[in-house]
Amino acid sequence: MIAKAILYGSIWPDGHVFADLEAGLIKDILQASDLQLKICRYKDEAVMMSDLKSGNIHIASSSGVQSYIPEASLMYLPFLYRDIAHFRNIWQLGANEVVQKIENLIRKRAQLEPLGYSIVGARDCILIDRPIQQPSDFKDLSIRVDGATISQQIFSALGASVIQVPFNEVANALAEHRVRAAENATFNMLALGWHSACKFVSCTEHRFLLNFELASGAFWAKLDNHTKIGIHDAFTAYLAAFANRSAIERSTSLHNLSQIHKLSVNKISPSEKSAFEVATKCVIDNYATDYGLHQEINWIREN
Repeated sequence: MIAKAILYGSIWPDGHVFADLEAGLIKDILQASDLQLKICRYKDEAVMMSDLKSGNIHIASSSGVQSYIPEASLMYLPFLYRDIAHFRNIWQLGANEVVQKIENLIRKRAQLEPLGYSIVGARDCILIDRPIQQPSDFKDLSIRVDGATISQQIFSALGASVIQVPFNEVANALAEHRVRAAENATFNMLALGWHSACKFVSCTEHRFLLNFELASGAFWAKLDNHTKIGIHDAFTAYLAAFANRSAIERSTSLHNLSQIHKLSVNKISPSEKSAFEVATKCVIDNYATDYGLHQEINWIREN
């Protein structure tokens, strides 16, 4: 029996900049499929992914699939994508052989059905004591990282001291000086109050982030084709709006961090960026070797 309501897992807290977009998704899903969409908010992304895998929820928005499919970290590699336009062009559902390979691995190994990608955008650094201007500024810096293995590898390569802290606990970790820095999208820094303990934001744009929109394979298999098409159409509209909103919110959040909250905001010059690329090249090389993705990485660089 198909559930009358679709349980949708999200790590965005109430009041986040994307909350109204989720409200639009709820409406579109109902119109397209006659199914209610109920948002289930999680503070622990690993728990949400476990619930999705076990069928306790039906769809989830998460980057945590990397824990099951490490090849999915292809979207998380440092300085691989030229800019956000390049990133968005690559990461479209079924758009190219590289993305199709990741999608098929997700279906085969995790029994999850990809529905699209919510493009969060560039990740930057927020810091208590000093800005980041060159790779050596990371030396011995205690920085919060998420649970992705690739995150620890990136900042270890830069000489930082990496400390894993859950997304919703970073503000306290900064306030208590358990870490001296963190990295994420700037609007997340602002929405979760990370700026309260910090004085600097460095626009390192060291990598880009998306969330995989994933449906439970068992749930998806029970749907008829008409309903599947309706859900896909609803997510297509939602994810286009999401990407556009994330671009707007990046600009707005940088302005607010600088002008309202008086943090010092600096950008990384092209010559400085080259130094960061050199310092983190080993992360990409090792990843490509570990997972046999040299060809895919070269294709991304060339397209």
